Amino acid sequence: MTEENSRGTRPLRLVDPRTMARIFAVTDELGVSREALRVPLLCEGAGRIRPLGGGIWEIVVPEEGDLAPFLARIAETLGADS
Repeated sequence: MTEENSRGTRPLRLVDPRTMARIFAVTDELGVSREALRVPLLCEGAGRIRPLGGGIWEIVVPEEGDLAPFLARIAETLGADS
């Protein structure tokens, strides 16, 4: 355990290019424009997918766990809106 972790803090999880490529693979398949996506670089909680209005979607990547279930949630949420 690192000193940082022993104090109850953990390193931040950030969205990297590989994660963005996985998100784009899902949204491209659905025909969602990349310009219609807002993906903050800082991962947070269980993640979320929500409309911001004007056809724009916010996708916040979860801070822990396997990304596959979240990618499926993106497909379900955005696919249902199409």
